[in-house]
Amino acid sequence: MVSPKRSFTSASFVVAILVLAGCTSGSTEGGGTPTSPNSSTSPSSLAPASSPTSTSITSPPVRPEQLPTAAFGWTAGNIKGAAGLLVVDQALWVASAQANAAVRTPLRTGKPLVSTPVGATPLRFASAGGLIWTSNSRAGSVTGLAPATGKVQSTFSVGQEPEGLAGFGPKLWVVLQSSNTIVEMDTTSGQRTRTVRVGHGPRLVIAAAESLWVSNFTDGTLTRINPVTAKVIATINVCGGPQGMAATSNRLWVACTDSNQIASVDMATNAVSGRIAVPGHPDAIAISAGSALVSLDDGPGIAVINRARAKLTKSVLVSSHGALRDGNVDIVVAGDLCYISSFDESKVYAVKVSFL
Repeated sequence: MVSPKRSFTSASFVVAILVLAGCTSGSTEGGGTPTSPNSSTSPSSLAPASSPTSTSITSPPVRPEQLPTAAFGWTAGNIKGAAGLLVVDQALWVASAQANAAVRTPLRTGKPLVSTPVGATPLRFASAGGLIWTSNSRAGSVTGLAPATGKVQSTFSVGQEPEGLAGFGPKLWVVLQSSNTIVEMDTTSGQRTRTVRVGHGPRLVIAAAESLWVSNFTDGTLTRINPVTAKVIATINVCGGPQGMAATSNRLWVACTDSNQIASVDMATNAVSGRIAVPGHPDAIAISAGSALVSLDDGPGIAVINRARAKLTKSVLVSSHGALRDGNVDIVVAGDLCYISSFDESKVYAVKVSFL
């Protein structure tokens, strides 16, 4: 779903407040005592979430920097409504929401751009069953593409307003925003095999720690699902407007667009272990070495989180455009480049990680 327009003020970048708790035993990254887990259910194999406690720590101001020209590997334009990104082999895939197309381009050069028509308003990608899939929000469908050629192999109706996608084994899981559900789809037949009800306004899904995690934008929760049983393991109150997620060995990192935070969730306990203030409306997260790179709707920009210290260390602007009217600013990392989409500008920027 396209996010509502947000007003831009440069002051929103200036002061970052780090909200973290004390260290938990057995945690080595992004640690802290749970700050607001409120986990409604948990399996017997997981420790129950503890009562919330929190400590506020003010970090030094982090002012946004405009990236120099030398920081860019390349910039690709005319990708109308550039939204979701996916790296497969040596290719970058871009969902062109306003051109109803999936665009494929070499990672190192950004050209040529090879465009394949898919359904109306493609937003996200995932790999499953040997194909690359797009969620076509207005068409209510998903389209499977051959990774090597980009040719359409199949298109299946799946339900209203599909967005987030995740592959788990041979199955594709699809978030349906309008019905507050996620459905499991057989990638060969297109049959919807199972349906799980999640929170309100679900957006995205990620597979991590043998689970599926769904970010529910409207009610500020995460839903954790066992994909084998299709049962909800836990519902976690995490932050305002959760969207993009990324996983490390023991943490799930969550971009909280409305509350301007990054939350970290201990996947062993389903507890929120810390929150980091990140001005600029964070949207998506990618993991790079010891950092978490966060796409910002305002700019668009990139925020850099030191994962071990759970601290915002840098904020950069990749463009002088200002706040994007529509969100869906995705970010992925491959080698020494990170890639960020800009919906309003119809561009993708390739940024050298060394400048971050």
